Amino acid sequence: MKIKKIQIQNFKGFEDSSFEFNEQFTLIHGSNASGKTSLLEGAAFAMGLFLEELTHEFNIDDFPNVYRKIFINDAFEIQIPLLVESTIIVEEAELEFRRDLNTSVQGYSTNQQTYGRRLRVDATQKETAEKTFLPILAFYGVPRQRSSVRAEKNPRAINTISEESSDRYQRRPSRLDTYKNCMLPEFDPEEYVRWFRTIEDDLLKFGKGKEKYQVFVETISELVEGWSEIKYSWREDDIVGKRKDGNWLAFKNLSHGYKSMVNLAGDLAYRCITLNPQLGENAVKQAEGIVLIDELELHLHPKWQKEIVGKLKAVFPKIQFIVTSHSPFILQSMKMDEVINLDGQVLNHNPQNESLDLTIQYMGVDSTKSDEFEHKIKDASTVYELIEQAKNLEGAERESIVKRIDIIIDQYDDPAFVASLKFKKVAKLGVDASS
Repeated sequence: MKIKKIQIQNFKGFEDSSFEFNEQFTLIHGSNASGKTSLLEGAAFAMGLFLEELTHEFNIDDFPNVYRKIFINDAFEIQIPLLVESTIIVEEAELEFRRDLNTSVQGYSTNQQTYGRRLRVDATQKETAEKTFLPILAFYGVPRQRSSVRAEKNPRAINTISEESSDRYQRRPSRLDTYKNCMLPEFDPEEYVRWFRTIEDDLLKFGKGKEKYQVFVETISELVEGWSEIKYSWREDDIVGKRKDGNWLAFKNLSHGYKSMVNLAGDLAYRCITLNPQLGENAVKQAEGIVLIDELELHLHPKWQKEIVGKLKAVFPKIQFIVTSHSPFILQSMKMDEVINLDGQVLNHNPQNESLDLTIQYMGVDSTKSDEFEHKIKDASTVYELIEQAKNLEGAERESIVKRIDIIIDQYDDPAFVASLKFKKVAKLGVDASS
């Protein structure tokens, strides 16, 4: 399952826009308030109809404030109709999904499709379950983890947490339960931790689930730099990873960057394995579906930002990723047809073949240098020009220019920079010109 294109009308800040997505990876970028997160939410909203048919989980209340509003006669008025249309590729066929919400009628109406319902039946019947492959669907927003604030606003999230958070082991009657809250932007990492704790216990006690365990560990090890083994420590009551130096480190003691990567790898691996356990050791490599990630670079060091796209493509080769980012390093990882620029600029070259300076300029930033550095360069040029003027002057005119030079130099606290300008002044104008 992949999203080929989407059209959104009166959805958040979009009046009427359409977008096409690359079948493997799409980066959405643009300035703040350009609509990056809203476009991701539009994609999640489009998948809601499929989820509604498949699991009855989707709830319009999970997407508050989706209507576009404009200021008319001293009031903000909702614009209707709110329309989201998407073309989804399923088993090489194109399915049209449409969600049409209109505040002039009660609630919302939809044009139903049968694909989700057929999958639900096939996935739960003994005769067809083994041959039915379920797509991975996930939305990782900002913040990634579900918070108590979010839970309070979403009674369904409260029920999910309260039912399971007290259990040390995972009890899931159906693999369809993996879709719970999957299109909400915040996820509960305890889901995959409980699951991992359960399969590790089954493996140690009963010799069951070895393939699941190995696939999960290998996925995290591939995506997270420096981890070679993953275990559950009852002493720490936490997942622990073995580093290259041989030391074990608990998840709770990791940096935010490491936590972000482990959570992403762990949750995705868990979804791949639980949705299609019949794939065995190929559960991750053969997994198909759609994953939305807001601010992919969140908490990541620039070195990891340069590597993350390539790693996601390699570890999950059949999953379609649609992400947002402000990072020039992530943009540099993309091809021309993998980029959507919400600022209206069109790429005519592959970013991965260009320098960081050109990538920065494409993103609307004039220079890779800091403003302070640029000011220093400008003031240094001004000082050099004034020195050249003063060389040919005498008396009060010369003294006036020297004072201007000193004012520029004295505003800086950088000893090396100040020394270089003073040296230039003395060398050109003589000791008597020194302040």
